Amino acid sequence: MAELDDTDIMMNYNGDYLKGDRKNSRYPYCIVWTPIPILSWVLPFIGHMGICTSSGVIRDFAGSYFVSEDNMGFGRPTKYWKLDVDKVCGHGAATWDKAVLDASEEYKCRPHNLCFDNCHSHVAMALNLMRYDNSTSWNMVNLCMLSLIHGKHVRITEIASHSFSALVNLRFLDLSGNQLALIHPEALSIPGSPLQELNLSHSLYNFTALTDLTTALRWGGLQGLLCLDLSGNHLALLPPGMFSHLPNLQQLFLANNSLVTIYTGTFSGMNHLEVLDLRHNAFRTFRGDTLPELEKLGNIRILLGNNPYTCSCEIHNYVAWLNESKAQVDVDAVRCASPRGLTGTQLRGLGVKTIGCVVPVQTEVTDLTLQTSYVFLGLVLGFVGMVFLFVLYLNRNGMKRWIIEMRDACRDVLEGYHYRYEIDSDPRLGHISAHNSVNRAQGHLALTLLQQQPNDTCVVPTDTHVKQVTTSPPISL
Repeated sequence: MAELDDTDIMMNYNGDYLKGDRKNSRYPYCIVWTPIPILSWVLPFIGHMGICTSSGVIRDFAGSYFVSEDNMGFGRPTKYWKLDVDKVCGHGAATWDKAVLDASEEYKCRPHNLCFDNCHSHVAMALNLMRYDNSTSWNMVNLCMLSLIHGKHVRITEIASHSFSALVNLRFLDLSGNQLALIHPEALSIPGSPLQELNLSHSLYNFTALTDLTTALRWGGLQGLLCLDLSGNHLALLPPGMFSHLPNLQQLFLANNSLVTIYTGTFSGMNHLEVLDLRHNAFRTFRGDTLPELEKLGNIRILLGNNPYTCSCEIHNYVAWLNESKAQVDVDAVRCASPRGLTGTQLRGLGVKTIGCVVPVQTEVTDLTLQTSYVFLGLVLGFVGMVFLFVLYLNRNGMKRWIIEMRDACRDVLEGYHYRYEIDSDPRLGHISAHNSVNRAQGHLALTLLQQQPNDTCVVPTDTHVKQVTTSPPISL
């Protein structure tokens, strides 16, 4: 786990992450632990231990007749074990602080013995004085075992800008096991790009951290990075182009995540990739647009085993790719997880009939039927057209007469319209039209008067007046 001198750290405090003071390393009500060089490398369960007061000040038996305060021997704590103050017999914080003080004063008068009376014994005496968990049998052995079980690593949650810029010879950076929630865009920027391996497994706290990491990989200038480990981060997706600024990357580990698909452009720009680990994810199949993304990686080693593959018709294209791909796939571990009848069956060589896939056959038959339908429709339309032309040919004389009659009728109508237009437009013929109108009006008036006179009255219309003629009865002689 990387140590950062100029950034804050986070600690687990009753399930909540509280910001601690990096310079003073405050861990209230905690037992803290730090490795001893060389000795802890050989025996990882052995290290230097101290106990903190209620305010978080570390007291540790650092040597003969010396109990340090707020300056832990062998460096700052790397692990801590949070104790429950309610299990202290007495008045809680006051009893805790008094027990720590009394044990420290006692060990200021004792020589340090690596095997029988050491820093673990100092912490055990403090717990016995406060009767923690109603026990007075605390010793170096059970403390060593319980701290190994319950101890938690001090975790980093934020990486500031240029945090590693002073480490110009840094080749390997291990940030695994942290809970990174904030990564500055230039957090990984190091002059000269010396970094070759970056381990971020089990370190991203949420999706926001993934977005920050994508930006940091883009701005970090990591052209020399050869290996990147992002396993165990619960990643559900990978942004397209996330690794495009790592042109020399050779190994990419994405195991133990929650990936369900690979999007187009995810691995763009990775021309030197040799190993891609996608094991233990949530892949059920690979869609048709995903397989070209894997195929363009070329002849590399791709680990695809231990995924919950569903062996249905949808996996047909993936099976075909496994059978034909040039990539070095761990085919022995690529097996069906469902349905139950195919559980444990290898996907490579899996037949279409085995997975009950009839969709490709149906599609082929449907396409053939559709093509046949188009041909038949063309033949029918061609036959109808030929019949129509044949009927026209048989009735050519009648059609000719009908066309001539229609032409003459249209010509007569047009000549009538033309004649009316010439009369209406010639001023010399205007009085003829008016005189005809007066005559028509007088004719209508005479007809009306004639209808109103008795039967023996005769009306003779003239140009200017109406003359009435009365008939007398006949004279008898």
